[in-house]
Amino acid sequence: MFTSLAIAALLFSTATDGRLQATELPVVELPTVQAPMASVTAIAPANVSPLDAKRDTAVRAAMGRGLMWLRAHTSEKGGWLTDLRAAPTDATTSLLSPVGAAVSALGLKSFVQAGADPVHDPMLRSLVASLLARQEADGRFDDGNLSTYVTAAVVTALASLPPSDRVTHAMHKGSQALRQLQWNETDNVEPSLDWYGGAGYGKHGRPDLSSTQWLLEGLHAAGDCSDSRDHFGCDCDNDPARQRAIAFLTRCQNAASNRADWAGADGGFVYTAAGGGESMASEVAGEGRYGELMPQGKARSLRSYGSMTYAGYKSLLFAGLSRDDPRVQAALDWIRQHWTMASNPGMGKQGWFYYLHGLARAMAAGGHTTIIDADGVEHDWRAELADTLVAAQQPDGSWVNEESRWLEGNAELATIYAVLTLQETLKPLPTR
Repeated sequence: MFTSLAIAALLFSTATDGRLQATELPVVELPTVQAPMASVTAIAPANVSPLDAKRDTAVRAAMGRGLMWLRAHTSEKGGWLTDLRAAPTDATTSLLSPVGAAVSALGLKSFVQAGADPVHDPMLRSLVASLLARQEADGRFDDGNLSTYVTAAVVTALASLPPSDRVTHAMHKGSQALRQLQWNETDNVEPSLDWYGGAGYGKHGRPDLSSTQWLLEGLHAAGDCSDSRDHFGCDCDNDPARQRAIAFLTRCQNAASNRADWAGADGGFVYTAAGGGESMASEVAGEGRYGELMPQGKARSLRSYGSMTYAGYKSLLFAGLSRDDPRVQAALDWIRQHWTMASNPGMGKQGWFYYLHGLARAMAAGGHTTIIDADGVEHDWRAELADTLVAAQQPDGSWVNEESRWLEGNAELATIYAVLTLQETLKPLPTR
C-alpha cells in the first residue's frame, strides 16, 4: 500500500535502528505452530467451479476482459507501472520505483493462474526473464527500501509458474531472503520489543502488518519452512520465522492477548504495533495516526480496520495458528461484525481493491465457504465478491478506484488486484 510521497520517503530514507524506536512490552508466549493449508495457484475447471454456472461464466468473462486490457497496457519495458517514479519534495530529479517489479510480478501471477503459458507466451516469457534477472546474490529481488514487498511478490509469482530448476531455485532463495528481512535477535531486536517478528518495506525502518503479511505470503507460496538453504518443504512445525511473526501479529491486534496500552478488545487489527502503535483508521477518524489527537480525557486507543484485519487473520493462519486459537477467533468475530464488500471498513474506499483481495485470501486461508455475520445472515463470500467486482468493471475491461491512495487510482494495479481476487472465487478450497 503506497502513495507517491510514501515511495519517495522510502527511497530516500536512512537506515533505522529498531532498538532506538521500539517500545518494550511483555514477551508474547510463542505457541507450537502447524503447517497451514497448502497454497492453491490454479483456478478450478468450469465443470467443478465453486460458483454457480451463471456467476462462473460472468467471472471468467470479466477476468478475460481484464487480462486483455492488461496485455494491451504493458509498459515499453514489459510489465506494469515500471516507469513509476518517485522524487523527494526538495529535489527535481526522481528515481525509478521498484514498486513496478512487484506489480509486474502480481500481474504475471494473474495470467498464469488463468492458464496462460509462461514458456511459450512471448510477453510472459520476457516478464519471467526480467524478474529472475533482478535477483540479488542474497536472494532478494530488490536491495532497497521496498525489498520485502518486491521479494515477496516475485516469490509468489514464481510459485505459480510451472516448476523448473531455475524457477525453483530462485523461489527458495527468495524465501530465505525474506527470513532475513524479519526483525529479530540477530538485529539486536529482542522478543520484548514491539518490532520483534515483524517486517517492514526493507531492513531500513519499523515493521508493519502490511509488509509482514507479504512476507508470510511469500513463505507460504514457496512452501519453505526451513532455516537450512539445503532443505525445503518441511512440515512447518515450530518454524522460527513463523513463531516470531506471531509475536508481532499478536501485538497488532485489538485483543486481550495484546498488552500494549492502546489495545482494545474488538479483535481487529491496526497498521503496526511498532513504535507504540499506528492506525490509518484512527487518522481517518480524526484521532491521529498514532492516536495523538484523541479527545481530552479519553484514553489513547487505535482503531481496527478492514484491510489490516483480513491481513492479520490470514497471517495468523499462515503463521501456523489453528482456527481455534483465541486470536484467530477474535479476528473472525471482528470480520463478522463488519462484513461488507462496499468499502474497506474504517477507511471508506481507500485501499478497496487491496481490501477485497485480502478478504478473498483470508476466507480461502480459513477454509470458509460461507460466513455468518453479526445479524445471523449467512453469506457466500465467493458469490458476493464475484458480483461486486463484475459490477465494478469498466467498459474497457479495467478496474480503477475513485480513491487514488496507495496507487489504486492507477488502473494497472487496480485491475491486477481485481483479476487476482476474481481468481480466488474460482479456486477450489485448499487442503492441508
